[in-house]
Amino acid sequence: MTQTTDRLAPYDRYVAHVQAACRTDPGKRAALRSGLGRRPEQAYRMHAVVARWLGAGAGPAKERAFYTVASLIAAQPPSARSEPDEQQGDVGKRTSLGAALGLVAKTLPGDRRRIAEGSAERRLHLLVRQGVDGIHRQLPVTVRLVRAAGIPVDWARLIDELSRWPTDHDRIAKRWLQDFYRTVQPSLGDDNEQE
Repeated sequence: MTQTTDRLAPYDRYVAHVQAACRTDPGKRAALRSGLGRRPEQAYRMHAVVARWLGAGAGPAKERAFYTVASLIAAQPPSARSEPDEQQGDVGKRTSLGAALGLVAKTLPGDRRRIAEGSAERRLHLLVRQGVDGIHRQLPVTVRLVRAAGIPVDWARLIDELSRWPTDHDRIAKRWLQDFYRTVQPSLGDDNEQE
């Protein structure tokens, strides 16, 4: 866990910076929001806020993750942006995007839950099949779905996973899917081993 904590610490600081900029400076928030759905090469207004957080040697995947997450944070409605990020810095409570989508379905009652579970499941299966361009293109809709249900997004973890997507896609996809199903279905624990 310490290795994960250490790896995510700079991302937590970056997320806190972006959230503070969005809360206190409408111009910076607009600049960040203008990059939603765009590659860094097309997000001209974002550079003033994001560039200093990326070292000159940052690879394209990490760079794109920083730009995408900043634009996703800026695109949140004011009520969502003002909520404290309770997961930030607490590795024990860190939630993958798969688990967040599972919570979308789990929080709704009855028939609405079944509809939401199917919708969230389809959305997740679409996400995990994407390459780099596709995952970044699909994230705004996914994050909107999660945030509309009042579920927080672990932005630092998302930056980390997007940074590793080109080289570690299968492992991240497996984790998201497992986290989703563990969230929506009760755990059987060791009961399966009796069969």
